[in-house]
Amino acid sequence: MRSFCLVICLLLSTVKYCSAFDAIVYFTDKGQNIYTDISQLLSEKALSRRIKNHIAVDFTDYPVEQTYINQISNNHIQIYGVSKWLNAVYISNVNTEQVNSLYRFPFVKSIEIQGKTQSSLAQVHNRFPCDKVNLPQRDMIEAEQFHFNGITGTDVLVCLMDDGFKNVQNIEAFNHLFVKNKIKAVKDFLSNEADVYSVGGHGTAVLSNIAGYIPGKMYGTGYGASFLLARTEIDSIESAVEMFQWARAAEWADSIGADIFSTSLGYTQFDDPTTDYYYADMNGKTTIISKAAALAVSKGILVINSAGNEGNNSWKYISAPADVEGVVTVGAVDSRENFANFSSRGPTWDGRLKPDICCQGVNNLSTNTDGGLYYPSGTSFSCPTFSGLAACIMQIAPNKTVNEIKEIIYSNCTFSSQPNNDIGRGVPKGSKIYESITGNILQPLSNCDFLNIDGVYIYPVPASQVLFVMFDNRKKTTEIQVNIYNIEGKPVYDNSFKVQLGLQQMAIDKSSLPVVNGLYYIRINDTEGNVLIEQKILFL
Repeated sequence: MRSFCLVICLLLSTVKYCSAFDAIVYFTDKGQNIYTDISQLLSEKALSRRIKNHIAVDFTDYPVEQTYINQISNNHIQIYGVSKWLNAVYISNVNTEQVNSLYRFPFVKSIEIQGKTQSSLAQVHNRFPCDKVNLPQRDMIEAEQFHFNGITGTDVLVCLMDDGFKNVQNIEAFNHLFVKNKIKAVKDFLSNEADVYSVGGHGTAVLSNIAGYIPGKMYGTGYGASFLLARTEIDSIESAVEMFQWARAAEWADSIGADIFSTSLGYTQFDDPTTDYYYADMNGKTTIISKAAALAVSKGILVINSAGNEGNNSWKYISAPADVEGVVTVGAVDSRENFANFSSRGPTWDGRLKPDICCQGVNNLSTNTDGGLYYPSGTSFSCPTFSGLAACIMQIAPNKTVNEIKEIIYSNCTFSSQPNNDIGRGVPKGSKIYESITGNILQPLSNCDFLNIDGVYIYPVPASQVLFVMFDNRKKTTEIQVNIYNIEGKPVYDNSFKVQLGLQQMAIDKSSLPVVNGLYYIRINDTEGNVLIEQKILFL
């Protein structure tokens, strides 16, 4: 936070350029709210996360004092948003006289003037048709081995902050999220509405890198996770209110119990040159969004952010909040793990290593707002690609703290022993991470794109001698029940098979069945009675 003197000087210089501006008003305390029962403010999941990470409830968890907000508003000042973490309000379209009048209030600690920012939706579009399954973005970090072993991010809650998630509810790649109730809450922090599906396209593409699922075509790296979707970004030319709204979204997601924040945004310079951020501000402590991200880290949340796409231009360095210590900053490499020259570089102004890791960010398979598949590039996509793997890691390490998880990840990257400020510690390798956490080795892969969504494939059809059942045990069931019926619905085969975790094959010999050539039906259930597959088969 800038000093009082600097803020006033900045205020006077800003007036030369515009008659009205935005500002953030910081308060000295939380008033009577510090006596509020914390169970009314944070969910059980949010409190459990704090306990696991040995983090105490503190001042930032309590709401802003409403009487302070009212007194600001009664000054004929428009309040755009309120942040409990920052203990501040964002005010818009104010003038010098209005701002100066606020200093008479004893609860006003300081005021920061906000310019218009050139925000970085960290994306470079290289569009060409998607005509084949090509998922090096998933395979590079060995996420597919996690999926093969039934680890997809289940029970992990991920919050995405972006420009909106247009048409997600109508796109095939996201159908499973709605069928399985994986989207737990959504909110538009720019309009305070609960609809994020009518605006934005960047968020839709970013979400697909984590959550997309189309058998044989697309597999997000953490498609089994649950999600909170927050709109905090408008378009490429915005005001600094977006950073403030990110803070509000972070508070919202924290109170619900989010485990991971994944953000493909960054902030550097402003339209109004008097309020520019400079490389010296990339110290993890200066910008609004970096302050909020640091607070999120302090709450035991795994905060993951794209490094930015400034590596080959005059700025060159990472953007905020990628500069925060404790935030996992993700740079980009291509499909051969070579550094992508657009990826923003480190170090931070105060000399810390950044980015922390890298994942593929060149030609990542994604979905656009009409449901089509395409291959954009940018750290916007390396970030969620890693976030999905992080969800898988959290699934297998429910009792480890966030700091312990980060240490395991950082120790199992391609350049862990020789990090640098282009690619950080390099690319994380899922199989090594799994072994470090569990002491076991991930089961080897085989091509399983032919399996249905519940992991079952029956072949050959028609069958002349032996009918095979291929089953990928993803839900840790102990056995499956296989029944075959004739066209009149009478059972001709009833058997159960003990199953292990992973992929296995069972054989049913036609000669042992009381069947003649013709049409039959097969149904397979798990131990809880869920139907895994039901289809026609033909014996010849």
